[in-house]
Amino acid sequence: MSGLFVKNYGCQMNVYDTNKLLDLLSSYNYKETQSIKEAGLVILNTCHVREKAVTKLYSDLGRINIIKQSYNPNMLIAVIGCVAQIQGNDLIKRFPYVNFVLGTQAIQNLPQLINELKGKTSKKLHSVDTRFLTDEKFKILNINTYVHQKISAFVTIQEGCDNFCTYCSVPNSRGREYSRDFHLIIDEIKYLAEQGIKEIMLLGQNVNSYKFVSDAKTYYIEDIFSEIDKIGGIERIRYLSPNPQGMRDDLIESYRSIRKLMPFVHLPLQSGSNRILKMMNRPYTTDEYLKMVEKFRNVRSDMMFSTDLIVGFPSETNGDFEDTINMVNIMQYPNGFYFKYSPRPHTVAASMPNQIDDKIKNQRFQELHELMLKYKEKSNSSFIGQVVNVLFENHGKFLNHITGKSEYFQNVFVKNGNENDIGKIKKVRIKSFNASNLEGEIID
Repeated sequence: MSGLFVKNYGCQMNVYDTNKLLDLLSSYNYKETQSIKEAGLVILNTCHVREKAVTKLYSDLGRINIIKQSYNPNMLIAVIGCVAQIQGNDLIKRFPYVNFVLGTQAIQNLPQLINELKGKTSKKLHSVDTRFLTDEKFKILNINTYVHQKISAFVTIQEGCDNFCTYCSVPNSRGREYSRDFHLIIDEIKYLAEQGIKEIMLLGQNVNSYKFVSDAKTYYIEDIFSEIDKIGGIERIRYLSPNPQGMRDDLIESYRSIRKLMPFVHLPLQSGSNRILKMMNRPYTTDEYLKMVEKFRNVRSDMMFSTDLIVGFPSETNGDFEDTINMVNIMQYPNGFYFKYSPRPHTVAASMPNQIDDKIKNQRFQELHELMLKYKEKSNSSFIGQVVNVLFENHGKFLNHITGKSEYFQNVFVKNGNENDIGKIKKVRIKSFNASNLEGEIID
């Protein structure tokens, strides 16, 4: 049995891919370890969306190579995922001790490549595969073995992107849009339900653009919702990450009849300036975004939203930034992800004129950060005395605490719960809050 060390960078989709890959490797006598020193194989599943994640990868590779030289010269190193897809052979040139570079749609070939190395004396052999083999990937990864999550599970339904936002490298790293076979998705979720999973998080780069045609019938994401609604044991449905431009009325209307759909949607805005949205190739306006939010709330009045925002996009003026601040004031997001723009290779925005100085980016980011914290605190404080439904997932920092998620995706912990409550939905009255959590008491 050989040790296997794995690290994921970035999105939940990487976690899903890695877990499927771990299942494939289990038949090759690999057992996961938390110690790089004990690893015969190191897998780094990478993200290319932000520069910080790529820089972290480079740093980790240098550190891993030192450990390899000191403790285990025969260690195999695999870089997989988005950075592998984008950089390919360049990664081998920069880090010649890396053995495998496999793109996002070729990771399923890793077990076979490892097997081909058996009996060979040179560990300097390299293999690079950046082909888009999406059909093959999901046929091979469509396996039902070990369930890595205990209460909530990720299920990828769609990969890739056809939108070509000018700042984004996803079309280069994940390819064009691909929707998985509807029936195989439902089979996978049924299996997860049999293993005790209570909540399903559907994943995709543009998850709401899911569209699968079979026997003259077209399936959309709301059809997946409807089928999950019939599966006993599954209590909650979530999805990530939708794109406003693909948010169809039928999807929104599904909240009226499918109560397993949680009333919390991550709806990326990116900018509050219509001029910047157009430069980003985001084909909606802020007015259209707000009308979409209104549609959701007309169907379900308790709907809450989080978002993604970018500050310092090329040519962003003070007025453009104030438009973003204005939208945040209107939406009062209880949560969100916000970033300083960083140029990504092979994107249109990277070569745009009028790149914004880092000092200005930092100032704008700090102002946005303080405003987002203000509304997060306002939202959390509004729940004091309220009752929320919490799906308990695990123990908290302290042994007498258990933690879970409310229907609004808030972290909630209680002191009067126990082991038997994990995996169950309990009514909790909120008593206090801090920057990250709500604290309450089980009342039923």
